[in-house]
Amino acid sequence: GNQALPWIHIDDHVGAIRFLIDNQNAKGAYNLIAPQSTSNAQFMRTLANVLQRPYWFPVPTFLLRLMLGDMSVLVTEGRFAHPKKLLEQGYTFNYPNLNDALENIFKTNSK
Repeated sequence: GNQALPWIHIDDHVGAIRFLIDNQNAKGAYNLIAPQSTSNAQFMRTLANVLQRPYWFPVPTFLLRLMLGDMSVLVTEGRFAHPKKLLEQGYTFNYPNLNDALENIFKTNSK
């Protein structure tokens, strides 16, 4: 559960794309991820909290390797990234915090 899990709220994803299209100085590749770094375990704990559900223990790595074989690398490894270029260009995130982003998504969808 310590591997990186990049995330971004849909409103920020769309907003960042529009921001980059409108920005004459935006060139090259950009990380469209939220500025708050999150591990898989932290994401799952936050999601469980927002949904008011229990957080069960993470699936052991050896079990994932047994079930997924070589594809388990996609789930068990990851790198923490940061949207440095996007922030340097001046984009302001509406949902930089995971808890706020998940609350917004699930509050909006539960109506």
